[in-house]
Amino acid sequence: MIKDWLLYISTSTFRITPGEIYTAFRMAIDGEILTSKGDLFELYPELSIITTGRVLQAFVEQKKLNNVSYQRSKEKLKAIYSENPVTESEKKEIRLKLLKIIFEELTETGTSDKTHLLFSELEQRGLINISVKEKHETYERELEKYIPSEINEIRTKRAINARTLLKEFNQKLERKEPIVAVQNICRCIYVNRFLKKHLQSFDAFKEIFQT
Repeated sequence: MIKDWLLYISTSTFRITPGEIYTAFRMAIDGEILTSKGDLFELYPELSIITTGRVLQAFVEQKKLNNVSYQRSKEKLKAIYSENPVTESEKKEIRLKLLKIIFEELTETGTSDKTHLLFSELEQRGLINISVKEKHETYERELEKYIPSEINEIRTKRAINARTLLKEFNQKLERKEPIVAVQNICRCIYVNRFLKKHLQSFDAFKEIFQT
């Protein structure tokens, strides 16, 4: 269930950070964001993908409509993290779980949409070397495929919100602003290509990332 939930989060169209996901659920618990019918969310210990989607959608809309409430919840999140900082051992455990999931996905399907998280590290260590020209060509190619799928996804949102999102998306394209989602797709392509050469075993695979 946890793996399915992580896959859903990593492949969803929500442009929010892990910290904001936590904030969204805290707001749902506190009644600061509501369902589309104006009711409190029914939250259970199980990680429901359907409920997660509804909570995150409500959070994104609330974030745009009421920045004050968002900032207040953000301050709560900072306070929680300062009181309960993530330990080094917890960070290592989380990283190991991520590597395990990526290894399994690459072994089973030959691709993973989470490997963009490893790109900067591998590039800085010289394990991946991509020319500026190749980066530009890959980005333009993936952007061309991304635009129609993103527009279709935006149009599935509620009418008023869809018009706003579509306008913002088109403005980004006109200004030629880098689309983070497309950049991450490109990074995944490069990292997947590199890591597929190191799938003999998980032990050998994780050795790449041990410094």
